[in-house]
Amino acid sequence: MILELSHGHTMLSSGPPILEGELDESLYRRFGRPAERRTAQIFGVGIMHAMGHEPLAGRIVGKDGGPAPMDPGQRRFLEEKLTALAEILLLTGPAEGVVVPGYDPRAYLVVNGGWFAEQAAFAEKLRQLPASKRNDAHYARAWALELLPLLPEALRRARLSWSAVIPDTKEALEVSS
Repeated sequence: MILELSHGHTMLSSGPPILEGELDESLYRRFGRPAERRTAQIFGVGIMHAMGHEPLAGRIVGKDGGPAPMDPGQRRFLEEKLTALAEILLLTGPAEGVVVPGYDPRAYLVVNGGWFAEQAAFAEKLRQLPASKRNDAHYARAWALELLPLLPEALRRARLSWSAVIPDTKEALEVSS
């Protein structure tokens, strides 16, 4: 099983936490601000890290909701095992034939199906473009869908106006390292 090979090490999925840090770094390299740049921990452990959430933490509790009345070392051992089991269950889903209220084992088809259809439509549009324009289309799409929504906060943090970053040419979009 892949979990045994990876020991649960995962990468944060692409999205706002990574892009926010990249925007801050880009603004810093170009304008010298913001002084405090956001960063994302790219590598971590567990499915929750990969999805950008706090890590799982199994807890053994007593009837009153506080720590169970047991040896602290044994409780810690059991909580570690509970966390590992929860991680496996999140990755594999319930066993064949087990019914979990509200769980739809085919829910991913709705999400992924829509994503795949969107990607296929974009690929078809790219095929219709001259080869020399395909990279421009990719850049424009990334700018409009991924970066533009995050830019107002990045500019606010860097105390910069829109006019500082609005490109007036294609070359102005390109940032040298």
